[in-house]
Amino acid sequence: MAVQLNTTTYSDLITGINTTLSSGQYRAVTITIFDDAAGTAVSKDANGNLLLNRAFSSTTAKAETKDEAGNTVNGSVTISLNDGPEYTITDNVNTGWYTLSGISIFSR
Repeated sequence: MAVQLNTTTYSDLITGINTTLSSGQYRAVTITIFDDAAGTAVSKDANGNLLLNRAFSSTTAKAETKDEAGNTVNGSVTISLNDGPEYTITDNVNTGWYTLSGISIFSR
């Protein structure tokens, strides 16, 4: 089930990452980002590559603020992909939904 990606649900993203990693079964987490809530249309990054099971190094959220003129600057969530550009969802501008998957720890 895909979860909406925005500043309101950012804590759910962090909880999902922490839960996956703390299970002891996974060494890393990947993310798939979709254009639709049903999770059928995989989004693309700025280079045109699918955001399908992509490894990432960090996530950040910026809260809504006001600029010097008093205009609202929408909040955003940014995913820093290991193999490509950052991907940003800006509240009230674009939408996205995500799923997380773990990369298994291999026994030697």
